[in-house]
Amino acid sequence: KSLVGSEMCIRDRPLEPRIGLTAWVVQAASLSSRDNADKLVAKLRAAELPTPDPELVDIKGKRFYRVRVGPVIERAEAEAMVEQVSRIAGAKAQVRKYP
Repeated sequence: KSLVGSEMCIRDRPLEPRIGLTAWVVQAASLSSRDNADKLVAKLRAAELPTPDPELVDIKGKRFYRVRVGPVIERAEAEAMVEQVSRIAGAKAQVRKYP
């Protein structure tokens, strides 16, 4: 059943659960030096941003240490951190899906 003139709907069966919850991170940088990645992580943490240890990744046969902030559930929360993360990292940060 639906209620006319209202956004609320009453259903005969329950809504399907949301599967595959999406989270978001702000990618600050991918650096070739572990030392530089650790320094950036320290700066982000000093700004009280939720920053895990750098993640070692292979990009086109080269090793990089990816520095990310998050994850957070809402994309808007990640978007709100982009300017601050960019300023701290000295590069344009980007919002990415997680994982």
